[in-house]
Amino acid sequence: GGRMHFTTRLAAPANGASAVELSVLDSGVGMAATTSACAAYPYFTTKTNDPLAGLGLAAVDGFVRQSGGSMVVRTWMGSGTVVTLCLPCRAAEGK
Repeated sequence: GGRMHFTTRLAAPANGASAVELSVLDSGVGMAATTSACAAYPYFTTKTNDPLAGLGLAAVDGFVRQSGGSMVVRTWMGSGTVVTLCLPCRAAEGK
């Protein structure tokens, strides 16, 4: 349950390079610490009877890491979850 809210912003990671942050806020029930620690593991799920459950965050995390970025999951029981992707900016070719 809950609502989803998306935000983007330009950011400067610790190495000083330009980056784009995409945050997705879910105002649902949140996750326990033990669940959030495993949330990006391939095939980890709290759902049953869904053969593809557990691939979403793992796939996103893999894409972000291959792109040289990072993913952070923050969650609060009873208040929701925020997943923030930080992706490096690359100069457009031919410009």
